[in-house]
Amino acid sequence: MAVPAAASKSRGFLFGAAILSGLAEPIGASIGLFASNISPDLVPLFMAFAAGAMIFVSLHELVPMARRYGRLEFFGLGLLVSVAVYMMLIMLFPE
Repeated sequence: MAVPAAASKSRGFLFGAAILSGLAEPIGASIGLFASNISPDLVPLFMAFAAGAMIFVSLHELVPMARRYGRLEFFGLGLLVSVAVYMMLIMLFPE
């Protein structure tokens, strides 16, 4: 969204696009809260969906970019650090 918006060079359009894209998060959060109040059993499914979406975005966007810039080792290092932090959090907060 940023490239076509920046090409327009219209401050009003850029401001409106930023507001519109920013509204997606609170609207999505409200829908998620409403759905989790209806059925709390769905919360783990929502979390799994969000985790899957983040993994997809990471692999789909970051790996090709790391290859393009020749920095795959930094991607791998970041992956290892994130797994280590996750494991540490599991040990600190087991439940």
